[in-house]
Amino acid sequence: MVYRPLDRDRQMPLMLGFVLIGFFVWLAENIATFWGVWRYPNQLGAWSLVHVSKWSSWSLMVIMTFTIVANLKHVKSKIHLAERGWQNGRWSRGSPGGSAD
Repeated sequence: MVYRPLDRDRQMPLMLGFVLIGFFVWLAENIATFWGVWRYPNQLGAWSLVHVSKWSSWSLMVIMTFTIVANLKHVKSKIHLAERGWQNGRWSRGSPGGSAD
């Protein structure tokens, strides 16, 4: 993975990026449960940290989402879409929803 935070390109392994995203989602989940946005059954009496195993669950969700989107991108490139329909905020020529003025 290559990214540019300020002035030059930097690199990071893709798996590390997935794990870091999972960590920040887990951290946000802990902040949300601390402030009472929702509670898990083990937090009804008093707040406790969300179990660290959820971090791996969030990381796996990020990996699966990335994989699904990457595969769907290949599928989308093979599908032919008609040149008519809703485009640029109006109906294009020949579509059933209106005129193409």
